Amino acid sequence: MQQRFFNKRYIVAIASGITLASVMVTAQANYHSQTLDRMDIAAYLLQAREGNAQAQFLLGRMYREGDNVVRDYGKAAAWYLEAAEQGHVEAQIDLGTLFADGDGVEQDIDMAVKWFQLAAEQGHATAQFNMGNAYRQGRGVEQNDREAAHWYRLSAEQGFVLAQYNLALMYYYGRVGEKDLGEVVTWSTRAAEQGYAQAQYQLGQMFRVGEGVPQSRVTAYMWYTIAAFSGMDKAVLTKEDLRNEMTADEVIQGELAVLGWLEQHQESE
Repeated sequence: MQQRFFNKRYIVAIASGITLASVMVTAQANYHSQTLDRMDIAAYLLQAREGNAQAQFLLGRMYREGDNVVRDYGKAAAWYLEAAEQGHVEAQIDLGTLFADGDGVEQDIDMAVKWFQLAAEQGHATAQFNMGNAYRQGRGVEQNDREAAHWYRLSAEQGFVLAQYNLALMYYYGRVGEKDLGEVVTWSTRAAEQGYAQAQYQLGQMFRVGEGVPQSRVTAYMWYTIAAFSGMDKAVLTKEDLRNEMTADEVIQGELAVLGWLEQHQESE
């Protein structure tokens, strides 16, 4: 049975106890499913055969998604390869994901990493995140936490939320030198502000005990509550546990902080 190392929606706990986002993700390209007639598809096909990399990529994505064509990972891989060899960054990422999962091609982690790295070197945040995962897990490259952190940081600085969270936890558990709570707070906050529930919960834990931040049950309550809105069961339970320790005034302050956070982020959307 074929092992899928990088399931696209899988969160895995590794041996050190860090719960890290361990997905290999495809490019979030400028591609939207739409109703295409045969003339549209024929036009893409003509452009792709003439060497147009964007058309080749779009055909690859259509075949991978089964969008207005019969899903065919083999054809997707073939068109992605045409575009990737011309340096099309989204095609490189998607092709790498097909090799990682063995969809339409024989599973080959070395080839997956090859294409991820080419895209990462072009500055693509998704590919940089994938390279961080590769180095952290030792998949297709020699395991190296510092290299993992390097790629996560490049991705995180572009706002890629999973990279921000992974980088925070690597610093928390001392995977890149001494434990650095300043870095943990910085990257957890950036991920939390983007709505990532795991990071919100992490901040709640830190504010509750005053780890790397001033101890504040009010702020901890705020982050637990916001994480709970995402359906995180442990955030709901922890919030109620903390509530039992708080004064009535602290609970009111916490609820007001939640409302303020929600209003601020609704205005920014």
